[in-house]
Amino acid sequence: MRVAAVQLQPVIGDIDANLAACEGLADRAAAEGAGVVVADVEAVRVETDGPKFAAFWIQELDPLSKAGWHVQRWHGRRWYRRHVAPQGACE
Repeated sequence: MRVAAVQLQPVIGDIDANLAACEGLADRAAAEGAGVVVADVEAVRVETDGPKFAAFWIQELDPLSKAGWHVQRWHGRRWYRRHVAPQGACE
């Protein structure tokens, strides 16, 4: 089995061109051989000089967006309780 991972910049709306580009990239990857990178990586916590956030990551919303956020949240919870969660499981 041969597997190739390629990154394509698609032409929007041109399926034939996108498929041809994918086939060309896959053929080239198969012909040139696979490249493999191996590294010993140590997972450690790194202190940064950037700001530390004490709150949620999203920026402050304007009043209309905030109202929409809460309406969608309410609707999603209601829908989930009715259609997915068993009775009494979602508090």
